[in-house]
Amino acid sequence: APGPVTLELPANSITPLYLDAPPEEMLFQCEGFRGLGSLKPLTGAAYSPGRGSTHVLIPAGGQIDTRIQIDRPGRYRVFYRAMRRGMQAQADVLVDGRPADREREPHVRGLPGANGTLLAGAIELSRGVHTLAIRPRPREDIRADFVILTTDPTVAGYGFAVTSAHSKP
Repeated sequence: APGPVTLELPANSITPLYLDAPPEEMLFQCEGFRGLGSLKPLTGAAYSPGRGSTHVLIPAGGQIDTRIQIDRPGRYRVFYRAMRRGMQAQADVLVDGRPADREREPHVRGLPGANGTLLAGAIELSRGVHTLAIRPRPREDIRADFVILTTDPTVAGYGFAVTSAHSKP
């Protein structure tokens, strides 16, 4: 059994103490996916990272995918941001051809609003290379922005700031 842990902190300070490894968080920008087929990355200030190529318009029946490296095996929660007609859009996110499991994540939906993410579910991943894919729901298209995988069970979703040309610094 592990022995006692000694921690010395300066007075009036705070520091995190991880008893395990810190959570893993991985961001995959859809415009960087390798399996775009004939689709081309598009630009748009309302998508991450805000300039340059920022997202991919996936038509109904389409899909994009890429290969990802997992160094730490575990249960990963899968969040994504996709838009349709200026609003959050439902999509299917698959890892190795399997959809993420929503059964064990019933109370977490992601962050509401156009700048937030939705939760696809969670999936157990082993160390190694996996395939990550995103596709629109039947008879819909989506503008796919990014996918985030995290082992942090406390995250309810991700959001990002969008500035417009009319914003003042």
